[in-house]
Amino acid sequence: MPQSKNKRRNGKLVNKPNRKSLNPSQEEPMSWDEIEALRVACQQQIATTTQVRLLIGNKDKLATVKDITSLTNQTKVFLSDLKLMEESLEKIYDEHKNKSGMVSHEDHMHWLVVGQGYHDWLCKYTSVILPEVKAITDHFNTATVEEQPND
Repeated sequence: MPQSKNKRRNGKLVNKPNRKSLNPSQEEPMSWDEIEALRVACQQQIATTTQVRLLIGNKDKLATVKDITSLTNQTKVFLSDLKLMEESLEKIYDEHKNKSGMVSHEDHMHWLVVGQGYHDWLCKYTSVILPEVKAITDHFNTATVEEQPND
């Protein structure tokens, strides 16, 4: 009688999940191109802050802001955090900038660590930079709403 993948536990039939082999040669091939795509996605996130940087540099728009002290403080924090994020992104890139093509068996763990670095970077960007962007743009949005005449 052939062995089934299904086992009984406490009288109930339990299906054992198929597990992938721990042998890297039998797994799907990994490419450094995937890591490069993560880097590009992170750089695109940094590029989205260009509009905010232009906004905080626009003297006409700044003149409409009610709480300029708060905006100035938030801008300093934002620019400092953004610089740290750019430096962090560069450090992650330094870990793989000379890699290309398929990932060798010896580099599997390194590939995973670098990929996790980009994932962590994106999480930090989302939790740190995006709220700062919102706080800054809210200063300008409030000024714009207050300028509009009531009907």
